[in-house]
Amino acid sequence: MHRLNLLPTEVLINQSKKKHRLFLILIVSAFLVSLICILMFIKNSEILLKGEIENTYQDIADIKTKMQSWDNLEAMLEECEKRQNIYENLTENRIDYSQILSKLISLIPEETTIISLKIDESSCLIINGYAPYNRYVAEIMEDVKSIDDISDVSLGFILYKEDEDKSSHSYYFEIVAELAED
Repeated sequence: MHRLNLLPTEVLINQSKKKHRLFLILIVSAFLVSLICILMFIKNSEILLKGEIENTYQDIADIKTKMQSWDNLEAMLEECEKRQNIYENLTENRIDYSQILSKLISLIPEETTIISLKIDESSCLIINGYAPYNRYVAEIMEDVKSIDDISDVSLGFILYKEDEDKSSHSYYFEIVAELAED
């Protein structure tokens, strides 16, 4: 069965138009609100992404700065290694004069008196002293040859000397020992 409508058609059409307008206004309003929300979301996302990009640029700049400082550290490390190598080469190839002198003193017989020890310009160690017999001078020369940093030993001179009271006599000598090169 059909519902009976007692209202005139014009009223029904008017009501229908009003409903349709109201429905259309609601749809347009909902569309506008959703469009505004989407635009606000896009704007907020744009602001957020710009902030992220700025942070990324700042991080890249920080990393570049750190990399430059690492390059400086690497250069400093290389410089330190070069200096260490130079120092090691110098310490390996240098002559330890105190060690030579202490070995030399320990090799001198008690009967022999050393007056002077000096190193001249040509890297020669010159030993002056007195010995009761010339065989002590020969022993000293042989002992000096056994020291590591000595390359050659020669006799500068040997002189026989008597004391004024002629009770004792001794030999005044000079031994020249060439030092190995620094």
